[in-house]
Amino acid sequence: RARSLCLHGDTPGAVDLARRVREQLTAAGVRVEAFA
Repeated sequence: RARSLCLHGDTPGAVDLARRVREQLTAAGVRVEAFA
């Protein structure tokens, strides 16, 4: 069971990847929130 996810900002297309990951997690009913 994961409690966090790290995406590296220097990966090409990182912003688009982060958006897609968040959309898919949210669609799956996963609550996405900041922890820092």
